[in-house]
Amino acid sequence: MERDFPKQYSSDLLKVLKGISLGTPMVVGSSADHRIMYSADYDLMEEVILRRNSATTFQKKLKKIQKIGKVVDIKIGEISQWNLLKKPFIKNGTVKNYNQGDELKHLSALWAAETITHDEFMLAQTLLKPHLTAEEFLIARKELRFGLLRWTPREIYQGYKNLRDKSIIYLYDAFKTKGITKLDLIVWLKNKYVEVSNIILWTNSSGKHFAYIPALKKGIAENILEFEAEGNYIKVAKRMLSLAKQYKNQSDIEKLTSILNSPIGKLYMVTSDIEVLSEFPAAVKKYKRKELDLLKDDFAKLFFPELKGAIPNLKILDKMKEVLQSETKKALESANLLPLHRDYQI
Repeated sequence: MERDFPKQYSSDLLKVLKGISLGTPMVVGSSADHRIMYSADYDLMEEVILRRNSATTFQKKLKKIQKIGKVVDIKIGEISQWNLLKKPFIKNGTVKNYNQGDELKHLSALWAAETITHDEFMLAQTLLKPHLTAEEFLIARKELRFGLLRWTPREIYQGYKNLRDKSIIYLYDAFKTKGITKLDLIVWLKNKYVEVSNIILWTNSSGKHFAYIPALKKGIAENILEFEAEGNYIKVAKRMLSLAKQYKNQSDIEKLTSILNSPIGKLYMVTSDIEVLSEFPAAVKKYKRKELDLLKDDFAKLFFPELKGAIPNLKILDKMKEVLQSETKKALESANLLPLHRDYQI
């Protein structure tokens, strides 16, 4: 089902994909699936052997990337001991091995050491309930990753980052932690701004990952549960398609492909286009007006009556999201994909 790389990618797109990668880019997700007509962004993943000069190589690569587009986020590594909820897990839809007292004790130690702010401490207290549902656990675990390291280009070039506890971590050492390296880029492609992301998994010479990578099926199932709790049904559908492929469930693959290739898929793509313009104002200054003008043709064909006569602007984004999630949920229910079947549960 994958597009032939590089033959089925335009020269302009290849320039971006190769530009953001350290090696040969591997495109993943719906943009790589030749059966999916509508995709909003490009996701890449690559394994790279960590060498003595990897930090210097990464710095040089970033300089080249900044000439292609606007880097909007850089995640490199983590300080794992600052993350909460590392021991609990989900089994048969229930959170196991969760102890509120232990987590609050850990939280208090971080606050006492001034590793986290008072606001972070208060938020964490509200999330660490006596008992957590599976959905509450996933949301809390995501929010309470205090050890996640975000870097600025300036920090990359200087080769180190000042941490919460006033210590520093060098770029090379961050590559070796349990956190992944991820670059997010906004770039003008053909007639619109597009988000391109690359996940770099550093390995030793034997091919072993430094980062912790959860089992694929488990990770996707957790994503599905989390997105359903958020009411993000278009992301539920996309993750379900990924999991259906893992299980080789041809019936569900056909159903989900049909949904994502319907007017719902077109609405998802256009909504994502407006969302990029809204979320990254500094990255879209140059051609923002041009893209809004070009989007008029897409807006005229959005199919759904709630959006008839709509004109591209940032103020309509919430309405577009509302229609998108509502229609996706109805389509999943109509195809008997909701409530979630056992294959899509943890």
